[in-house]
Amino acid sequence: MSNPAPGWYPAPHANNEQQYWDGHQWTSPPPPTPQSATLRPVAPEVRRARLLESIATAVQGGWRLEAQGEDYAVIASGSRPNHILHLLLTIFTFGLWAIVWLIVGLRSGETRKTIRVDAYGNVTYT
Repeated sequence: MSNPAPGWYPAPHANNEQQYWDGHQWTSPPPPTPQSATLRPVAPEVRRARLLESIATAVQGGWRLEAQGEDYAVIASGSRPNHILHLLLTIFTFGLWAIVWLIVGLRSGETRKTIRVDAYGNVTYT
């Protein structure tokens, strides 16, 4: 299983604190919080560059890009089972394949996240 994408997450060691995960480890000391990182709005080109950089990092981490707008992107990880194939195999094996289908269906799945860049250039993952 791959690590979560870089971003701000609840700190594993403290209550109500946020800490930055760089994709491999918690930063120490953490960089400035998103609220204090930039106090003035940034140009659209800067926001776009930060979004593209975040997308590239996510894709390198095994995620795939599903949708993209001016200030957001939807990324996904994992895959769905081929239900048509499993249905046909269940029919041809007189129901025996249904056990395998159930296991595959419960173990597989997709995870989606949204990357957003606000007017101040801060990147968030939800």
